[in-house]
Amino acid sequence: MEKPSAKSVLFENAMTLFKRHGYENVTILQICRASNVTRNAFYYYFNSKEDLLSSYFDNVPDFTETLIKKLSTLPNDLEKLWFIFEAHIKRIENEGLSICRAFIKVNIDGNGDFLTKYYVSETVTIPLLRSCQSSGQVKNMLEASKLIYLATRMIAGILLAWCCKNGQFDLLGSSKEAFRVLLAPLESET
Repeated sequence: MEKPSAKSVLFENAMTLFKRHGYENVTILQICRASNVTRNAFYYYFNSKEDLLSSYFDNVPDFTETLIKKLSTLPNDLEKLWFIFEAHIKRIENEGLSICRAFIKVNIDGNGDFLTKYYVSETVTIPLLRSCQSSGQVKNMLEASKLIYLATRMIAGILLAWCCKNGQFDLLGSSKEAFRVLLAPLESET
């Protein structure tokens, strides 16, 4: 078995500390001590705590590839598309409010565009959406890459509201309803 790299050890220990104590309450020194490395080693891999947090999304392609393997069991492309969004929303929700707030803050501060990295994929989500549009499963005919981009922004807003409300509403249910409305908007009555 391959020994984990210092970078991955730093990341894993930081995430554990963030979950246990809250992102804002954890210092770089605490991360270094938990990882048994020097501050210089930390700064070799990361510029800051925010940079470390942004690296959370470096393994998104691997996560998405794991999801793709599960997609073949789903009956249609719309369910496959939602399955990908749902898995990512559950993953963020699972990290907890403190880490979710930190993700949003890093994004707002301009240190990352986590949702775009997380959802927009020329090889997965965009082709699935195009297939849904072609088959009539999705009625919104906006160009697929723009529609996926809008969906990510919509979910960012829901995540922000969820954080502001201290997790006091159904994040997944609200996201699914907004996703459904965006992709299949109600037809106006004539």
